Amino acid sequence: MNFIFHGYPRHKGNFELVSDAVYKDFRAEVENSDLLPAYTSRTGHLDHSYYYIGLPEMLTHLKGAKMLFLGNSRIQFGINDVILKPHLEAMDIPFHMLAFGHGEKSEFAMRLIEKFNLKPEIIVLNGNPGYFNPYLTERAEKVIEEDDSWYNRQSLWLTLFIATLHEINHFMPANKKMIPKYWMSRSRVTGSWQFTESFHKNLKNIEFQALPHCGPLGAKQIENILKFKKRILKLIPNVKLISLQVPFPGSCSERPIQVAKLLGGQAFYYHPDKNNPMATIDQSHLTKKNQNRYTKALADYLKNNKYLSASDKKL
Repeated sequence: MNFIFHGYPRHKGNFELVSDAVYKDFRAEVENSDLLPAYTSRTGHLDHSYYYIGLPEMLTHLKGAKMLFLGNSRIQFGINDVILKPHLEAMDIPFHMLAFGHGEKSEFAMRLIEKFNLKPEIIVLNGNPGYFNPYLTERAEKVIEEDDSWYNRQSLWLTLFIATLHEINHFMPANKKMIPKYWMSRSRVTGSWQFTESFHKNLKNIEFQALPHCGPLGAKQIENILKFKKRILKLIPNVKLISLQVPFPGSCSERPIQVAKLLGGQAFYYHPDKNNPMATIDQSHLTKKNQNRYTKALADYLKNNKYLSASDKKL
């Protein structure tokens, strides 16, 4: 047990004691055949490696996607795949979330598109100009450098961790079962992060209003966006590009429009009602309630968008 938990008292901030019902939900998520661990409070982000080594059960859905979502963790916290899926299924558009945490930029997603020769017909991407900075995060570099060896070590660790956790909880009293304080999974089918109920309960609800205006893009930002455009169009010449910005305290309506103009695509921006402000869990990522609000608005935009209509291009 000490080997697995590195000493519970020393790391008790990574765990919490919950009811039998919450523990049952946690076990159901861990044992769900569609889900892989994406983030735990003891390991950090894990899902970069799933994609880079090309897990077959995930790669099938990634290659079959007509619509890819590129971005960082704001995309994952901002879009609910359960709400979005039926709308896109009705349009015959299978989709996959190729968005990553750890502050990841577009370079890692671009490497995956190149590596697996992905050919989506539509790419919906993060309209924050910083996303186009052409570098890899430390986590992405580590995954690329070590390839599947890092994945194999983490898979072994997680297997031991979960097995030990379940054994320990056999001896824990009722309503005092132990689970990781923060745990997220990733769907093999949609690529979306799935959150345990306790995840959001451990975080705050911070209301905010989006900025009324934002300044022009800088020269380096414009250069990075144009380089991305040139690179993606070389790989997928007829791809349709849609820029969006999941609301956060620094968001504003002009940003996705500015980016879309440079990319030669469309822009989507959801304008929250001033009398019903959006809220984040940490001044960056939307709460579950506001994720649902944003996703419904995005689904309506996609459903009514002639840019994606069959008459414009057979999907």
